[in-house]
Amino acid sequence: IPVAGPQAESLVQAVNAGRLRFHNYFSMVAEPRLLFGLAAPQEDVLTALGSAFVHLVGRLDQGEPPANVAPDAMRLGRTLIGLPMDSFARIADAVGGMAWERSAAGRRDLSRLVTQLGLAWLPGEPSLLASLAGLDADEGRWDEALALAKQARPYANKQWSDYLDALFARAPRS
Repeated sequence: IPVAGPQAESLVQAVNAGRLRFHNYFSMVAEPRLLFGLAAPQEDVLTALGSAFVHLVGRLDQGEPPANVAPDAMRLGRTLIGLPMDSFARIADAVGGMAWERSAAGRRDLSRLVTQLGLAWLPGEPSLLASLAGLDADEGRWDEALALAKQARPYANKQWSDYLDALFARAPRS
């Protein structure tokens, strides 16, 4: 549950005063779940999440407003919390593939929404940020494109770094 306003300020004050302590999630939750066999199998979770994501994208394809889909996406994305994974590439690649299909079919608006749904699950994921930067650049929104590209660049793999280098190279000079 997001906390804002006076509640957030109260929590910050409690932490600063030493009345509230944060614990390392991995050592307190994830590691014990793994040790005692309580964690859901990664493959089962990813399969279920993939099916759910396809359903969410289908809702967008059918014209459902993004504002109706976003809360469901956020709830489903919480399933990733505590899931032991060595890489998010499998998720990001699938999201990117669905977005690319829509872009190739001339539905750049849906491509953007699919990518944004992916970023709701994986905030800051470099390949999704780079894809969104490319969409912005292609639509002439260079300020947004370059801001996203700069955010993605430090964490991008070689393929996406090359893509971002090409994007920077074609950016208009001010």
